[in-house]
Amino acid sequence: METKACRRCRRLFQYIGGDMYCPICKDELENLFKEVKQYIYEHKNCTIPEVIKATGCKEANIEKWVREERLILNENTGITFFCEKCGAQIFSGRMCAKCKAETANMLSGMYKEDKPKAAPQKRSDATHNEMYTIDMRRGRK
Repeated sequence: METKACRRCRRLFQYIGGDMYCPICKDELENLFKEVKQYIYEHKNCTIPEVIKATGCKEANIEKWVREERLILNENTGITFFCEKCGAQIFSGRMCAKCKAETANMLSGMYKEDKPKAAPQKRSDATHNEMYTIDMRRGRK
C-alpha cells in the first residue's frame, strides 16, 4: 500500500486502488451521488445547471457518473450526453448501443484464434515424379 494525498482535500491516506480519494471524501461523494440521483428522479425535466444549483455537485462529477453508468438518465430529463464515437445522444455510458456493438465485434474479431495451417504433407517416393539434383548426384532416380 502507498500513502497518497486525497485529490479533493489533500489529506494523506493509505491508497488501496481506484479513485484517489480518502475514505472521508469517498463517503461524501457517495452521499452526493445519492442526492443527485434522488433530485433527478424527483425532477424529471431538470437540467444540469438546476442539479448543480440544488445539490452543489460539480458538472464533472455528474458526467463521470453517467460515463461510468452509475447514473442512468432517461429521455425525459433535460440532461443529455453524446456518444464519444459518433455523437449520438445517449443516457449512460460512453457510447451508443450501435457503437458499443461495433466495438465489441471488432475486439472479438481480433482475439479469435486462427485455424492452424495444415502441415505440408510429405510425398512418398512412389508418388513424386520430380527429380532432384541431390538424387542425381547420389545416383538415384
